[in-house]
Amino acid sequence: MLEAYLKERRVRGVRVITLNDGPSVASALDTLIRRCRPEALLLSREKRALAERAERRVPVVRFSRRGTVSSTRLRRAIARGDPSWTELTGRSVARLIERYDGIRRIRRTYGTRERP
Repeated sequence: MLEAYLKERRVRGVRVITLNDGPSVASALDTLIRRCRPEALLLSREKRALAERAERRVPVVRFSRRGTVSSTRLRRAIARGDPSWTELTGRSVARLIERYDGIRRIRRTYGTRERP
């Protein structure tokens, strides 16, 4: 989804790497650093604990969230059956969510049911 959104927004020069979370976000961070050996990590200021853990091994550039794109807001809108959820992301991501049965899967995860 991230790759499709970046392409839609014409963002170039960004490499998206898929990693399994493992037992925790911290273990995913450790795997990322071990496998990719980044020169630095860009992390949202709201990810304070993660940034502190990463800073022990690699420089971290912290940034403030900008814009309105939020995966949490998107998932919550889908879960509550809000038809305007498509306005919370790019068209490419909305198509992927629909193609891969994301609406049903998100609603099941949130414990809500499809509306007839």
